[in-house]
Amino acid sequence: MSLLLRPTFLPTARGGWLAMLSAVAVRGGAQAMLDTAGCPTADLALKWPNDVLLGGRKLAGILIESTFAGDGLERVVVGIGLNVNTRFDQAPEEVRLRATSLREAVGDALDLDQVLAALLAALEARYEALRATLASPQPEYVRHLATLGTRVRVLGGSNVIEGRAFGVTDDGALRLETASGPVDVSFGDLG
Repeated sequence: MSLLLRPTFLPTARGGWLAMLSAVAVRGGAQAMLDTAGCPTADLALKWPNDVLLGGRKLAGILIESTFAGDGLERVVVGIGLNVNTRFDQAPEEVRLRATSLREAVGDALDLDQVLAALLAALEARYEALRATLASPQPEYVRHLATLGTRVRVLGGSNVIEGRAFGVTDDGALRLETASGPVDVSFGDLG
């Protein structure tokens, strides 16, 4: 699904907040669905910058696209790809090892309207809190981030940065300890 936000209350420099907010909200919506089905969610985590993992396998991915007006954010499209009723039992082994769905966790198909309602409720609650407080969602994001403490390789265009992830800045950049010292990485894919 794609969701259009108009966060004119946020300056451009705080655009990373919406990526973190979206990730924790998708995780929260998925947790609500798993809780309703009586499934344990202790292994529901985030992978920097924009994935939700269940049992170490990808459950969802989030992409953010923004337009700006002056020094502020004009529009933000939050694209969410959540594996709801996908069955991976016939997929190639490489895919089965890397991806999962809510259906696989629950053991049965889920109602898409209920999943959408859970996601929207989680997004709305966090978005309204952000609007009211103008506080970074970084603390909640870090609480669920499985990337911390691991060695990672970040691919950003033609750049590759390797190191141990040791933190996340207030704006969502991943902090790495590299051979040449600490580096903050604002975007890229973990390889």
